[in-house]
Amino acid sequence: MLKFFKGIFKRKEQPLDSAEIKAEELEQWVEEQLDQEKYKEAALSFFNRIKDKRWLLEEKLELLRIAEVKEKDKSVEDKLKNMVLGHKENYHREMQRFAESLEIPAEQGLSAAIKFSIFLDQQLSDLSKRTARNYQAAQHLFFEPVEEVFKAVAEINSSLREFRSFLADYNLDQLSMFKEKARLLVEHKRRKARIREELDLKEERKRRSLEGKEKQAELVDKLKRGEEYGEFRALKEKEERIRSMIKDAEDEVHLFFSRLQRLLKKYERIAAEPKALSVYIQDPVNNFFHDSGLKISGILEELNRNLDQLGADDKEKIALSDALAKSKGSYLKELQMRREEQAARAEDLRMKLRRYNLDNQIEEAEYKKEHFEEQAILLGREAEELKIRLNSFEEEQLKEELAGLAREMLRTELKLT
Repeated sequence: MLKFFKGIFKRKEQPLDSAEIKAEELEQWVEEQLDQEKYKEAALSFFNRIKDKRWLLEEKLELLRIAEVKEKDKSVEDKLKNMVLGHKENYHREMQRFAESLEIPAEQGLSAAIKFSIFLDQQLSDLSKRTARNYQAAQHLFFEPVEEVFKAVAEINSSLREFRSFLADYNLDQLSMFKEKARLLVEHKRRKARIREELDLKEERKRRSLEGKEKQAELVDKLKRGEEYGEFRALKEKEERIRSMIKDAEDEVHLFFSRLQRLLKKYERIAAEPKALSVYIQDPVNNFFHDSGLKISGILEELNRNLDQLGADDKEKIALSDALAKSKGSYLKELQMRREEQAARAEDLRMKLRRYNLDNQIEEAEYKKEHFEEQAILLGREAEELKIRLNSFEEEQLKEELAGLAREMLRTELKLT
């Protein structure tokens, strides 16, 4: 049979054919190449040989099924005889299942023959493992019919080996590998196309982000170079100075009352008006500037009259003495008036600044500029990752391997696009 196959494929060192094929059409192209008459003839010959051997196997299986123990072996012990009969039945059953599995496909081209040969090879391997014991045991009483079945299976195996040897001689056993690599190439191209599309989108978004950043930077620069911005900054600096002065006044009040804090808490327990004193203990700064009648002066004088009952130490007495001196003079009133004047000036400046709205415009433009910059950096990083993924595909290597297989199997110089 092997000579027959080689007769079909008398192949001298003929010039290579050439073909330019799209990756997506490669599987269809190879099937068309294998649809040539010589390939069909080889496949048909293999299938016909298997059909013949299957019929032979079924004939031998029928003879095995009806075989009986020979006259000379009937004296064998019943227990041993039954055991051998059991092995015979098991051997027959497994072989029958194998024969029934040899369904020849409707499509009988070379691809189908290769696929069937792979299936048959696996079936024979499994069959050998399942029947080894039964084969040996059944031979004790049914040597000839068992051996005939074995030989029929061996002929099927021989036909398979000849066909596989023929495929290997002409590199056609690499067809499955060729198709697998063709599918992988198509998948690589599709994935690369998707990644390129995603990369183009990322780079376009990065370009727009950089444009947005540039526009916002120009807007900030324009706002800051305008005459209106100069007026705005002058007012803003005045407002900041006033705010600083107000903070200084508040710090001065905080310091004034922090020295009296412990003494005021002691006095709270015996004070005639503890509620008036309590607000100064909780929030001295805010309540001082709202104490237009300076009730705190009277509270300090009352505290001084009851000083002996409070067990004040020298430090507390000195602090109270300094506070009384300031409250009797104009210090506290001037502090309130200065703070009130500063607050009025600050409010006036705030109202003037409201007309400009430049700080909001600049803040918004700066925020947008920063946002666009962050987006551009992120998109740039993602684009670089996509480029690395693109370069990781071994598409050219796959093309070279497929071209090599095409030369070996089909005598064709293949160019893939």
